[in-house]
Amino acid sequence: MVKTGQTRIDGMDDRATELSAAGLTVRDIQAHLLDLYGPKVPPDL
Repeated sequence: MVKTGQTRIDGMDDRATELSAAGLTVRDIQAHLLDLYGPKVPPDL
C-alpha cells in the first residue's frame, strides 16, 4: 500500500523496466499500471 506522503512505490521502477524491455510504450506501461494499481501514473515515472 502507499503511505501518506509517499512519492514512490516499491518495485514500480523494476516493473516499468520489465514492461519497457518487453516492447511496451510509455503510454502502454502507464495504462497497464493503472489497471494493476489504480492510481494514475505520470509518464515520467
